[in-house]
Amino acid sequence: MPEPAKISHIYDGKIKVTFSPGRHTYMVDVPGLLKKAWFPSVTGILGVKAKPQLIKWASQKTVQYLEKRLGQRESQLGNPPFMLDTAEFHSMLADVEEGWNDDEATSIGSLAHRFLEAELKYRTEQAPKPERPRMDPVSLPGFTSTMVDMANSSISAGLQFLDEHEVRPIMLERVLFSPTEAFIGTVDFIGYVDDELVVGDWKTSKRLYVENWLQEAAYVHAYQEEFGKLIHTRYLWNIKKSGEGIEVEKRGIDFYQADWDCFSAAKTIYCWNREHDPWLKGVLPQPLSADWKTSV
Repeated sequence: MPEPAKISHIYDGKIKVTFSPGRHTYMVDVPGLLKKAWFPSVTGILGVKAKPQLIKWASQKTVQYLEKRLGQRESQLGNPPFMLDTAEFHSMLADVEEGWNDDEATSIGSLAHRFLEAELKYRTEQAPKPERPRMDPVSLPGFTSTMVDMANSSISAGLQFLDEHEVRPIMLERVLFSPTEAFIGTVDFIGYVDDELVVGDWKTSKRLYVENWLQEAAYVHAYQEEFGKLIHTRYLWNIKKSGEGIEVEKRGIDFYQADWDCFSAAKTIYCWNREHDPWLKGVLPQPLSADWKTSV
């Protein structure tokens, strides 16, 4: 069953945002100005940046998925050699797009990420205290005891950071929208770390990538547009899928303008593609005027 849409009201209730998780799309309603208007996500815009390491990873995952499907067929047919109908092989290829990433829910990093987000909600009295993951084929299907141990190792590293610093979230998984720049996204964390207002984002990858800073620069801009305050500090917390703990990086205001300029350039390319590339053509995001609030 598809996950239901999530509705947020931002800008003191003046804007309604409907997010569809399955399609990862945002639709925006502003009374008298917009009705179910589509806007591109921050991550969608940054998709124009070449990611050679991601292409290699996706290729490896595709091969692994095909090997898994062929292994399942071998177990049904017995020891090779045997004949495989080309129609069946093409069916496997068609399944790759949907199936090769089926193990995201069983990612060590994703499990640790979910726990640490729940822990932050508990510390701000938004949710009950989460339980540490334990080996359970019902609640954690697909996880081995080794995987659970690795996830707990990463969780311990994340909890150590939270205990060593005074972390006070004011927003968790909050939609941020820039009406005048016409983009939208969901930020993981905005709050205080050691009495400093910061924007933070959780990642679950082998390492942090430079474009992660562009994503956060966009959130800083959108936050300033809604609340009138420029956030000077950005954090990235990477929970490694290998279970080797947590990687923490921090950037100050000195890097913000360059990162924001680069994100803006990526958005220009994104819009150019939608206007001129016959394979990518689509609706162009329409920004609102700077005085849009006076019309609502």
